Amino acid sequence: MHLEKVILSHFRNYERQEITFSPGLNCIEGGNAEGKSSLLEALYLISTGRSFRAQSLAPLIQEGTKAFQVDGIFSTEGISHTISLSYSDQGRKARLNATNYTSFLPLLGTLPCVLLTPEDISIIAGAPAGRRRFLDIHISQMDPLYVHHLGRYHKAMKQRNALLKKRLLQGLEPWEQIMAHSASYLLDKRIKTVSDLLPYMQNTTAELSQQKDTFSWKYENTLKTKDPQSILESFEKHRSKEALFGSTLVGPHRDDIHFLLQDQEVKTYSSEGQKRTIVAALRLAEWQRLNNFFNYTPLFGIDDFGVHLDAKRSFQLQTMLTNLGQVFITAPSFPKELPGHTLRISQGSAIK
Repeated sequence: MHLEKVILSHFRNYERQEITFSPGLNCIEGGNAEGKSSLLEALYLISTGRSFRAQSLAPLIQEGTKAFQVDGIFSTEGISHTISLSYSDQGRKARLNATNYTSFLPLLGTLPCVLLTPEDISIIAGAPAGRRRFLDIHISQMDPLYVHHLGRYHKAMKQRNALLKKRLLQGLEPWEQIMAHSASYLLDKRIKTVSDLLPYMQNTTAELSQQKDTFSWKYENTLKTKDPQSILESFEKHRSKEALFGSTLVGPHRDDIHFLLQDQEVKTYSSEGQKRTIVAALRLAEWQRLNNFFNYTPLFGIDDFGVHLDAKRSFQLQTMLTNLGQVFITAPSFPKELPGHTLRISQGSAIK
């Protein structure tokens, strides 16, 4: 797969800009607040339908305007496609070629992408929600049914929680049946994903650390089962206690992943450098799994290339990039010997 160009209209500090990319390594350089990260944000947006820098799409609209649009022209097996996402106060619109959508969800996986950012350290050091979000976004690019069950589970849980707050326990069963069915699917896919990613994580962590670190991880299932009937029984068992809190206390929405180096919890015992190594390994492992799943190569991006690892590990990472197909990395500047197409961004414009 080759992302040939993007067209940005009133997106962040880009008024109207068409930017063409190399099929290999693209080095995007420029000063602070010039638009480097915004360009990666646009790529991630047309891949996942969301920003990696903002909770909503409203902040992405250029100041003084009412809407933005991002178009990506890409080719797979010699066939050209256009994927678009626009947003205004009327909501979002998505399009693939000539077909329009009111939601981006049907387009997930059309342009698979993995992005490593400085904020990814929160996957290791932050709250469990960030680790669940990582799994959800990764799996959603591969499995539309996962997206369906994720939405179905949360909608049913919202209804269950509303009844728990009112202590109307007799009305819980229909919602619990929906939750149990969807929770079983979510858990099965999450546990399989953690298992599938493990060998990639182990190999990449060892390579980046020059064989110093030994990685493992485990998925914490608060339900202790993924069998639908057992899940339903667990929901029934916790009703009285959960009525006191007015909230569902067990399920995929409360699960976590534990990252381990040398069998010790990374979040508590590892250095900052080791944590960033794990995050880089996680994104590389994610790319490898997506690459094995699709018939074409996913995009790979790194925001602020130099801040992730020390000099030795950065060199190891740089070496790995040559095998990842089309890659996009940002930094204030790049060494001239770096083998890639350099694109300089200044005040929301690409300078050739």
